[in-house]
Amino acid sequence: MGVSVEGGKGRGKSVMASLNLVPFIDLLSTLIVFLIATAVWVELSSLPVDQALSDPNSPPPPPQDVPPPPPLTVHVRADGIWVGRKVEEGRNLGLVGEAQDWAGVES
Repeated sequence: MGVSVEGGKGRGKSVMASLNLVPFIDLLSTLIVFLIATAVWVELSSLPVDQALSDPNSPPPPPQDVPPPPPLTVHVRADGIWVGRKVEEGRNLGLVGEAQDWAGVES
């Protein structure tokens, strides 16, 4: 597809220029496809946030009386298992035969 332009300065001179519009049409069609494809995902990038707003002048909640217990730690070694929440309260469970004592961990 092309466009030809005729005309020029003065009489008797004519200018013949050919403008190829195919690359421009390809560019515009590619841009339109890109814009349509990205416009679909615009709504997915926003997350609905529903939260209760509290009065900023209200006092903070009281702290908990009992602190939560420390996490249970289990160390599996070649000579047995160590189970405990604190280092001084942990216990060593030896091997039962050649296997680990998993029943002792549950108790």
